[in-house]
Amino acid sequence: MYRVRILLFLLLLACVPLSLYGQAETEPVLIGELETFPCSEFRGLTDQFLSDLANHAETYGYVVNSGPRSKRSSLVWREELILSQLEFRNFDRSRIKFELEESVGDVRTRYWRVSNSGPKPTVATMVNPLSLSDISKPFKLTEQTFFNDSECPDVNYSRMFARFLDSNPQSRGNLVVYGRSRSVLVKRENLVVRALTARGIARKRIRVFRRLIPDELAHAKGVEYWFLP
Repeated sequence: MYRVRILLFLLLLACVPLSLYGQAETEPVLIGELETFPCSEFRGLTDQFLSDLANHAETYGYVVNSGPRSKRSSLVWREELILSQLEFRNFDRSRIKFELEESVGDVRTRYWRVSNSGPKPTVATMVNPLSLSDISKPFKLTEQTFFNDSECPDVNYSRMFARFLDSNPQSRGNLVVYGRSRSVLVKRENLVVRALTARGIARKRIRVFRRLIPDELAHAKGVEYWFLP
């Protein structure tokens, strides 16, 4: 009788769909999310995210930055902010995937852990998110200071700007460089221009304007990155 019961149990076990096994492990896990944030909170959640991934070898990170299309530069800035933290922590870049999502409301960042064998979270992906073909007037895409006294990591602004120029081949970029002396201006100009051309942006697409300022501590200026359609 005992053997019959064991046999019946094994038969029932064999009839259970395989999809039920490990289902909890294959579903995406939301580690956390941010809207507006202090840099200490951003770094804390990002480090928690990286630590979680380090403890789950068969997974990857899926970061979704969402917001209105008019906030594209803010979405990419957040992506670059996270990339800077990855580089600071020397984390394996290949284990993180980024997505830009078009949505209404405030800009938001969500950190997901996704199984290598499971589905990704459902997001409304932007179509060609870095395209600015709908923009007709020059605008300041972003700006960089050289006195970063916040807890946020330094963003690679040249890389961010190059991404937009590369995605919009007919566009040009104006750089407004600030400094307290001519030598500072030249040094900063060369630094940014070299970084852009190293990323494949033709020098003829970049114009530079220098602006002397008497006191950099009172006028926290560095470089303004202007996008010209």
